[in-house]
Amino acid sequence: MVPLTAAGQAARCPACHTAFNIPTEEEIAEQTASAWIDQDLEEMASEDDQYWQGRLKEETDRKIHDEEIKRKETAREIEKVLASDQPALTTEATPPAPKTQPTSAKPATQTFDPVISRSQAQPVPLRKHYSGGDYPKEFLVTHPRPYLVVTECTQSGVTLSFDARFLADMGFRLSMPVMCAFTGETDRTLLQARPLAFLDQSNGVLKNAYELEAGHEQKLIKGQSRKEMIARMGVLEDLAEPFRYPFPYYLRQDHSSHSLKCYTTKHKDGSTLAHVLMPEGPFAIRWLAQVNGVCGPEYDLLRQDVNRLWQDVWLALDEQIRRRLEVWTNFQPGEKFRYFINDADMRKKDEGLAGVVLTDRRLIYKKFHRQGQFEYGTNARLVVRPDGQFAGLRVKTEDGTFKCAKFHFSDLEKLRDAAKNLGFALDISK
Repeated sequence: MVPLTAAGQAARCPACHTAFNIPTEEEIAEQTASAWIDQDLEEMASEDDQYWQGRLKEETDRKIHDEEIKRKETAREIEKVLASDQPALTTEATPPAPKTQPTSAKPATQTFDPVISRSQAQPVPLRKHYSGGDYPKEFLVTHPRPYLVVTECTQSGVTLSFDARFLADMGFRLSMPVMCAFTGETDRTLLQARPLAFLDQSNGVLKNAYELEAGHEQKLIKGQSRKEMIARMGVLEDLAEPFRYPFPYYLRQDHSSHSLKCYTTKHKDGSTLAHVLMPEGPFAIRWLAQVNGVCGPEYDLLRQDVNRLWQDVWLALDEQIRRRLEVWTNFQPGEKFRYFINDADMRKKDEGLAGVVLTDRRLIYKKFHRQGQFEYGTNARLVVRPDGQFAGLRVKTEDGTFKCAKFHFSDLEKLRDAAKNLGFALDISK
């Protein structure tokens, strides 16, 4: 307990005699606000994951319901045919079916053989998410080998998908580039390997990826082959077949709190599709090239989109700032980042927790619990008003005026460029 007049002065603890500086009221308020915002962002990410898991469950339940209806309709049609005196699905003009040659009496069996038959390797249709890259609707598989499909490309990362049966292929599970999936680091002495964690295949046993990954984490040992490393990882007992086969990816040791986002969906033919979100576009290109090669149209299209989205202005941001922005901006497919103005209330170490982001489509802002966005072409006007050594930014629309952020005057030129390039009217008073 110290008097208010002692703020900013040096003091010593009477119990342990440790010297320390007494923080000011402003510093205490900043520390409290920073902790509050960090907790807020964590809750937003958690809510987003819960929403996504709910959507997956709803989709799975809907498909099961639709399949049950189809089975009942088929059963009713069969009953009608059996009750009819006329043969079903034949006419007098229908020629008799040709005789087939006898086949081997050996029954077919299903195994987890690493080589997947051509009949199993069904092409995965691709949803069209945006106008940036018209990726192939399906891959024409000419060889019984694994392949990847680009299902989404946003400023937050590239989602690559594959048939889950490919996880039985050892070569495919060793196809991830030996580089940090978050920074691109290639120095093996700084890397560690972890298995992809498909949490929705654990029947609710696992709640977060680190819970599974930490128990199978491996350091890269000089002279050790990747096959030996994957053998040391062991089987992921909490996951179902074939997701229990370890599929290693690599990350820098100081990024131990990071994990790749993995999930599964059901394909219309009944097979299971696995999806992996790669946060860095250049890394996704490397993985796609190692699995599919560089001759397919999907490689050229992804390279064009990554070159457009991962330009210098985005890569110039610190990697931690980019991860923070991804939490509250929710970049749309094909949407290109243009500018970021940090809120002046945020200290340097908290940069990215609040501020204004401008893309080629929207203005997005976050200030403590206030958050919103404005589409371009809505006659929005940026209003800048001086506030001591800072400037306050508001957006004026037909629905009213919204307070967005406070920024340093040094960012005013950046805001002017943004307004000019993106078509916003800018109202600045002296």
